[in-house]
Amino acid sequence: MDASTYVLILVTPINIALNVYFVHHTDLGLYGSPIALACTFSFAFFFLILYTAYSPTHTRNQTWGGLQLRTVLDARSCIAFLNLAFPGILMFGSEWCVLAFVTAVTPHNALSPHSFPLPLLPTYSGDIGTHAIVIRSLLRSGSPSKSSR
Repeated sequence: MDASTYVLILVTPINIALNVYFVHHTDLGLYGSPIALACTFSFAFFFLILYTAYSPTHTRNQTWGGLQLRTVLDARSCIAFLNLAFPGILMFGSEWCVLAFVTAVTPHNALSPHSFPLPLLPTYSGDIGTHAIVIRSLLRSGSPSKSSR
């Protein structure tokens, strides 16, 4: 198994526990779910860093020499990183623009965004946006605390 699988096995119960806590045991209602997800993403990031830093495979192969601040702040490495990151930024930006458009032009009931022919739009990229549309429609339709129970 890879590092991401180990971290996923570790983080999934944390995500479930945080979702149950924030949605059902606080006054946040459905607003607690994105907070729990943000916490889970942060935990996954830090666990991957710890796994990489202390992995015997990386130590044996010497594939990671640790965090080198001078290399991180070097202008050439920043430009190389931005060249790699720019297409992803465009992809996510266009996806969210399409989702905002779809949510804005459809009637305001809970299932209306799913009736829009999303596969015909070339910038739509999958399930990530579907969950956002459902949550946004539920929030528009009424109180999130009532719709979570």
